[in-house]
Amino acid sequence: MLDKSGWIPIFGDKMKKILFIIGKRFSSDIGHRIHYDWVEECKDIFEIKLWGSKYVENTSLVSLQKEIDSFRPDYIYMTHRRTISQWLPDLTNIKVPKIFVEVDTYKYNSNDSWYKQFDKVMCREPFWGHKHSPIYGKEFFKRDIQRCCKYKNIALSDKELRQKIKYHYRNYLIRLKKSKTWGHVPFFCWSVSEKDICCKIHQRSGVKFIARSSRRLYPVRDLIKKRFYNSVLFSNVWEKREYTKEIKNASALLCPTESFYGDFIPAKLFEFLASGSAVITNCDFNQAGIPELEQYAIKYNSFRSLKRRLHLDFTPYYDSAIPLMRNHTHRVRYKEIFG
Repeated sequence: MLDKSGWIPIFGDKMKKILFIIGKRFSSDIGHRIHYDWVEECKDIFEIKLWGSKYVENTSLVSLQKEIDSFRPDYIYMTHRRTISQWLPDLTNIKVPKIFVEVDTYKYNSNDSWYKQFDKVMCREPFWGHKHSPIYGKEFFKRDIQRCCKYKNIALSDKELRQKIKYHYRNYLIRLKKSKTWGHVPFFCWSVSEKDICCKIHQRSGVKFIARSSRRLYPVRDLIKKRFYNSVLFSNVWEKREYTKEIKNASALLCPTESFYGDFIPAKLFEFLASGSAVITNCDFNQAGIPELEQYAIKYNSFRSLKRRLHLDFTPYYDSAIPLMRNHTHRVRYKEIFG
């Protein structure tokens, strides 16, 4: 039932209990925040308990079963296979409904037997299109390896260079193939904290591009930096307070969707839209399952059109998406899977 503070159990309603099996402790780093901040946000609608290698000494199946018998959860929830698969016991015979949300879908095949231990598997990115992201050939790896060797002052023979190119190109093709296996898996869309939805007017200035810039994961970002360094302020701030300040004080926020493995839906797209700043992106909102947000973003489809968008009057877009972003909060999103 809904009261003034949001969805809370009243009149005898029973809170759902969620055992969240987790591989990391929380921190202000965005990589942690986007996966785990929902716990704090949803603590008044779910009773949530954390269990995992950072919280208990013994992560055996016997230890987990004791925790389940004591806590009696309605659901077991997990995400981020990379952080838990090395120590997680096999959960096949655990009778509590088990939900897993995969983040790094380019790293794994959805048909991998590891996922069969869960009752429901969802993912953050099932699409991985190539409308904007190129498919890279061996020449890219040759240039990248040569650049790294030059930076590290390493000399390679022609044979060693060919071997490295072959190795990295083969792994790239394998990951491309893995990413395509997720198209049939239910999509679990990103969400934002209610605290991060802008609720007051800010002094806004500058077009900002706040993003990690790993060349091996985001080659197009590197090109954007080189092409638009005179028009865009580039930042790599991730501490929670500074990051929030940066996005709320921007006139516009640039959010490209290209990656090494294809077009994807950045988690920060939702944070950007909730900030009240204008958002410039090439995201396919229809494919992302959020067509209602299309009209609140400034769209581009090439570097040429991006150049024009960078010099628009952004004021009509300020705070425009905020009412709709209240439909994309953590509370709304996690009620979709836990009820």
